[in-house]
Amino acid sequence: MRLLHQRASVSTVAAAATWVRSAYRTGFWQSKEHELDFVLSPSEFLEVKHGRTSPVEFAWFSKVFPKAHLTVISQTRYDTANLTGIGLEEFLRQEG
Repeated sequence: MRLLHQRASVSTVAAAATWVRSAYRTGFWQSKEHELDFVLSPSEFLEVKHGRTSPVEFAWFSKVFPKAHLTVISQTRYDTANLTGIGLEEFLRQEG
């Protein structure tokens, strides 16, 4: 039960911070194969994952959105042309 509560808390905190930062209506994006948790603007997306992630998991993103950027909140740090992986604390410290 504690793990479920922690996961819900991470998503809730990320959602609240995203909503506060965004001048756009925050929504989600979905296709048959993929989904992204938040659309911040036409060129900025945000995904919240529990645990570790890899840029390989999101290789599809740059093909679907070649001029956009995806930030993935998880336990893994990475930075590529279209992807940034950061921890929740780092995300919360960023200026909106």
